[in-house]
Amino acid sequence: MSRRTDSDAPTITAAYPRLLLGLLEERGLDGRALLREIGLSTLRLEEPEARVTSQQYQAIAATALALSGDPGLGAQLALRTPPTAHGSLGYAMMASATLGDALCLALRYMPLLQGNVEISLLREDEQ
Repeated sequence: MSRRTDSDAPTITAAYPRLLLGLLEERGLDGRALLREIGLSTLRLEEPEARVTSQQYQAIAATALALSGDPGLGAQLALRTPPTAHGSLGYAMMASATLGDALCLALRYMPLLQGNVEISLLREDEQ
């Protein structure tokens, strides 16, 4: 039996590739063809608890970038990603009393949505 490495374990919620594919389709590009090209099923991504590996997500993102020809695609995706795309974490962040509280929640729970991502927060004294 072999151990899965971070790159081949399905650690990223499928909500993120779904958002990216939706953005491509708004631009008239075929998201299903993109998935076929990299060997993923549309039906699999539509499952509520579906996850993809970091390699699969990188392949989706790289192929989407190449298809769109838009170097700002990542920024557009970020602008169109609602807090609710992060599931319960997004709702908890929206209910936070302060931005600091919301960021602390993200720091603590983002690994549940993207197991291969490490984030940190640096607080500096106000000058």
